[in-house]
Amino acid sequence: MSSFPVKAQGAPEAPPSPPVNPWPGTKFTWIGWNGRAFDLAGGDHATGVALREGTRGLNMPPIEHHESETEARPGSRWISSRTLKREMLWQVGVYQDTSSQDWIDYDDSWWETLHPEKPGQLIATKPDGTTRSLPCRYADDGGHELSHSPGLFHWMHYAIAMQAEQPYWRGTPEVRSWPIGADSVSFIGPNGLRLARARTTATATIDNPGNVDEYVTWTAKATGAGIAAGAKFGVGENLVGFSQPLTAGDVLVVNTREMTARLNGVRVSRFLTPRNPVPVPAGQANDLVIDVSGTGEIQAVLTPSFFRAT
Repeated sequence: MSSFPVKAQGAPEAPPSPPVNPWPGTKFTWIGWNGRAFDLAGGDHATGVALREGTRGLNMPPIEHHESETEARPGSRWISSRTLKREMLWQVGVYQDTSSQDWIDYDDSWWETLHPEKPGQLIATKPDGTTRSLPCRYADDGGHELSHSPGLFHWMHYAIAMQAEQPYWRGTPEVRSWPIGADSVSFIGPNGLRLARARTTATATIDNPGNVDEYVTWTAKATGAGIAAGAKFGVGENLVGFSQPLTAGDVLVVNTREMTARLNGVRVSRFLTPRNPVPVPAGQANDLVIDVSGTGEIQAVLTPSFFRAT
């Protein structure tokens, strides 16, 4: 009698995971003034809106250079520059493949997000998940010429002019906060100013990873006994102060770019003294000075600005 080896069969091996695409590209999302969002990758072109070849205006903003020239000197001497409003041309395709009426309804929902007076947000998401956003509004459709009757096919291509009066892409805000009062620790900073910090002196800094010098927005939240009059905060030796006391529950927000202050939502800019703000230079970190007596929390927020979407 012959015998044959028997091979035991175990559970089948799971198929290997598909490889991760190392080239996913930058994702662009449009969020209209009405809150409707469109992924501008267009999906598989069955249903979606896609940015197409010929789109422009997402890279560097237009720059106006100021120069002087004299007959005695060759060339010119650069003086300064100014960033102008950003003008863009979106080449887009609108796709919906179930029926004529479905395409018309979908096309309507796209155009309803575009408004000449109410801006939406164009958001660029890099492969690492970081985002930059650009507020912009509809400007013109170039006198759109029909290639076919709307709804005859499942697509239509448009050339849409958009504009952004504020031309910089805004990144993720840099946020720092420090408790003051019983839970805080004080230390002596430059010029003898008393600084409040959460853990170590190194936390009293803020970064500006952007391309543009940016101002800090400060928020003071009073608790317990409140915050005494004369609170000051700033970058380096350049301080902004508030001459009035804050009681428990008060929230003071100071925008040092606009030099405005709001206390519980009410404008109180007349109480700002001193008024000596400076921006945090692009690509640098700066020491923050906080000279506050009382109890509560101080928060500093810097939103970096970038020339390009990525």
